[in-house]
Amino acid sequence: MAEHLYFLLQLGREVASGLTTDAPALEWYVTRTKQLVALVDGLGGTQLKNRQYLLKDYAETSIGRHIAPIADQARERLARLKACQPASLPSTN
Repeated sequence: MAEHLYFLLQLGREVASGLTTDAPALEWYVTRTKQLVALVDGLGGTQLKNRQYLLKDYAETSIGRHIAPIADQARERLARLKACQPASLPSTN
């Protein structure tokens, strides 16, 4: 498998750092990206791909076909996890 490395040069970093100032709505993407990095920290691309195939809907979708959204499944799972969350832990809201 090919590995892709991307580098952001100084000018690119300067432009990127000002984007949320110029367009505050982009902060949502910054926050989500940080959450995603924290979630998958230490996992490589192959490990993440293999994890995707644990989802039945993903694994059973033919190549080239649309994969149905899993937002409802994710919300249900989060609700179940929150229901089991000990009172001493902070809320994830």
